[in-house]
Amino acid sequence: MRILADLFRATAVTLFTALRPLRELDNGGVCYLSIFVGSTVSGRLGALYEHYTAAKFWLIHAAIVSAGGLLLMLLAPWLRRELPLQPLPQAASAR
Repeated sequence: MRILADLFRATAVTLFTALRPLRELDNGGVCYLSIFVGSTVSGRLGALYEHYTAAKFWLIHAAIVSAGGLLLMLLAPWLRRELPLQPLPQAASAR
């Protein structure tokens, strides 16, 4: 399981650093911060499994995911305006 987590981290950091504009600072810290927050929240939620019934435990998960999806839908217009998509730079070997 540790190997999969390390593979995910490496892929996520690569995506963050490859997609950032060159004028910005490295976003690797943002990537690691998001992994830390996600792992911490996941651990806290896992600790609730013993205290709630299975149905209530998974309902909490569904509520969190639904709230996150709703938040993304509400923020989508602002994110599209503030974070315009930029084409990926062409690799030197692709020429």
